[in-house]
Order: sequence, then C-alpha cells, then structure tokens
Amino acid sequence: CASIIVREKLRAPEQQSAEVLTRNREKILRGLDKLEAIAVEGRLLNNGTLNLADIAVGCTIGYINFRHVVPNWCVDRPALVKLAEQLFQRESFARTAPPAA
Repeated sequence: CASIIVREKLRAPEQQSAEVLTRNREKILRGLDKLEAIAVEGRLLNNGTLNLADIAVGCTIGYINFRHVVPNWCVDRPALVKLAEQLFQRESFARTAPPAA
C-alpha cells in the first residue's frame, strides 16, 4: 500500500486519485492498529531478542516515515512508537538508515 501511495504521489497533482490515496492509507492504518495491539501484548522484540517479525516491522515503519505516506501514524500508537525507537537505536538499523535530506 505504501508503494502504491508513493507511485500515485509521483503523478501530476491533477491526475492523482484521492480515492486510491485514501483507500491505501486506511489499509496501512488498519495494519498499524494491528501491530500496535501485537506490540501491547509484548509479542514483538521478546526479551530484547530480534527476530524476522521485528525486522519487518522496523523496515515498514522506516519506509512509512521515509516516504511520508501516512502523516501522524504514531498518534495513539505508543507501544509501536516505543518499539520503533528501540529498533532504530540498534546499530544494525542505524547503520542502514537512509541519509537525512
């Protein structure tokens, strides 16, 4: 969904579909709501041990932040924000972060 939004935003403003943008942002927000629930349950970054699910969540959040596809995604998602902060502090994430604009 994020890549669809990025591609849609590359089109001329008069050719962009508000419906496509809205529909895909809503899908992303529903996914983030589910990830928030999983983070609240403590099922991510268990005992500080990194696994593939944690990496996937970190990459997803990083992409959403980098491409600005869902502004204010972090509102009302404190567990997911905390998880992202923990992940982005890890050397492996920090080393591969995109350069600042």
